[in-house]
Amino acid sequence: MAAKLLLSTASLSVARAYLTGATAGTKALFAGGYDDSNESSVVDIYAAGYWSVANLSVARMSMAGASIGTKALFAGGSAASIPLTTVDIYNSTTNSWSTANLSEARGGGAGAVSGENVLFAGGSNSLYYSNVVDIYNSSSNAWSSSTLSIARTGLAGATAGKKALFAGGLSSSGVTDIVDIYESGMWTTAHLSEARTALVGAFVGNKALFAGGSNSSGFSNRVDIYNASTGNWSTATLSRARTVMSATTLGTRVIFAGGDDGASINVVDIYDSVTNSWSVTNLSLARSYLSAASTDTRILFAGGENSSNKSNRVDVFELSETFVWSTENLSTAREELTATATEKEILIAGGDNSNVVDIYSPTSGWSSSQLSVARSNLAGAAVGTTALFAGGTDGVSPSNVVDIYTSGSWSSATLSLARQYLAGAAASTEILFAGGDDGVGVSNVVDIYDVSTSSWTTATLSQARSRLAAVKLDTAIFFAGGLISGNVSNVVDIYETTTSSWTISSLSEGRYDLSGVSVGKKALFAGGYSLTGYSSTVDIYDSESGSWSVATLSVARSRIASATVGNKVFFSGGVSSSGPSNVIDIYDLDTNSWSVANLSVARTNLVGASLGDRALFAGGYDGSSVSSVIDTYDLVIPQTGTGGKLRLEGGVSGK
Repeated sequence: MAAKLLLSTASLSVARAYLTGATAGTKALFAGGYDDSNESSVVDIYAAGYWSVANLSVARMSMAGASIGTKALFAGGSAASIPLTTVDIYNSTTNSWSTANLSEARGGGAGAVSGENVLFAGGSNSLYYSNVVDIYNSSSNAWSSSTLSIARTGLAGATAGKKALFAGGLSSSGVTDIVDIYESGMWTTAHLSEARTALVGAFVGNKALFAGGSNSSGFSNRVDIYNASTGNWSTATLSRARTVMSATTLGTRVIFAGGDDGASINVVDIYDSVTNSWSVTNLSLARSYLSAASTDTRILFAGGENSSNKSNRVDVFELSETFVWSTENLSTAREELTATATEKEILIAGGDNSNVVDIYSPTSGWSSSQLSVARSNLAGAAVGTTALFAGGTDGVSPSNVVDIYTSGSWSSATLSLARQYLAGAAASTEILFAGGDDGVGVSNVVDIYDVSTSSWTTATLSQARSRLAAVKLDTAIFFAGGLISGNVSNVVDIYETTTSSWTISSLSEGRYDLSGVSVGKKALFAGGYSLTGYSSTVDIYDSESGSWSVATLSVARSRIASATVGNKVFFSGGVSSSGPSNVIDIYDLDTNSWSVANLSVARTNLVGASLGDRALFAGGYDGSSVSSVIDTYDLVIPQTGTGGKLRLEGGVSGK
């Protein structure tokens, strides 16, 4: 499937290179840099198509940047060749700035995130290369420090799962291939396939990518890819060898833009983590030493240098709105099934006491496999290339079986307690299965599987319940609503994977058989069955503001299937007071608006899942029989030639 991206342009308030980009909530920030005569304090801020300007506390260039939640941090850097300790911290929730200090003045370092910690590693000052790592805890606002295995500058940082990786760079012994890996206070090391400095890092899902750079042999086109789920490394190649480029992520794609191979270039390499494929397009203007940041649906490449001239150009890539609906069929008709998506496949499993698993791959189409035990009312969730299908019922009693699928291979495990009507979701490297009905009553048990260690632990919900909804938002998992003994629940249990801690919130209305999904910085819980009947309520939690709001479905109903593609959420089908429904309520994050479409066949007890630019709504019950229908939603784009290039549209964005 072609990349569904459009390109437009905008302008920074001041032309400059050596600036630093970071994201805070839904805002993209471009800070500092060098404007041809002086270091700059300017911060250009982009949000929802509009630009504003702020200032750093100290004008400087070559800072390390990082983003965590609603905060963007700009650390160190230099002014008049003097390294600095200053850290400017922007909070998008309060629209406020604060400052801190690194333990050692330096520029040319790298930033990465591990759980709730932001790490700023390496760099150099006027005397030597640095091995210092300053660690900022976003919950406590406390700072601590550690050290890299080798002092160096020109390294790249990226996050994979709960791990922060710092790769390559220039040390006193020359260009290095060392990768320092931090997780939970512990360090390990690995090696790039090729030593290089001035490379760039980015991440998508549980993968960290380190691309380009240079060494004694010249410019590099190498891309080293680390998978935190498996601990394995692989390699790929850029279309053009280069250094001092910029990179960021949009959805399931990583985009590497610009750079220098002896002159500034306009090449953009696009890695699609779903299809594991690459495509190429171009910036509107060739440049190096540019900066990148992303919002929910847009990525921006800002500033840079072209033939020694500083640029104010901003290239804005965004998801467009063209889409197509089509229909397919499951291999066997069934309801009360489950679905989840790995980084490469959608798996639709079980239902009607079936062991069938229908598997969709964007690269190879449909295939099928089998669960170890046939069952219905099970839960599914995935991390990386691993999917788990847990619990359910075999038609006689609740099951404790967990089927584990990893890249075509199956194994099994057991839950700590057999149950059906449980909920599953995943964040970072952890997959959680919460609540359910054990045949005697509702359960508060939470089984937690860590994909990186293949280990299980348990926790408990604040309230025992079944038929609840689970949603991953940022690094947290929300378990909302549900059925309790003789009543309905409005409780939301929130598990934060970075701290393994729990907090509690509430829905506006207690209900069970509701549907949950996330888009951008929002988690949505829609429909369900309340004490007064079918519900049209949509509770929306915004992690940027930490607040709840309420919207309304076009038709009150429960047992809805949900999925997200790009900036849109789809709540499909379900059952209303009139029976199975064909209604699809569509929420658009960009416009904060709702629209309505229809399934090809009205049905309830269906399931939804999405991968890349495709969402599937499969199976269910149509009021008279079990269905095999799959309604498929695809974002598509007409090609403008060969090679998978993106369409370039005129106009100016961000005015």
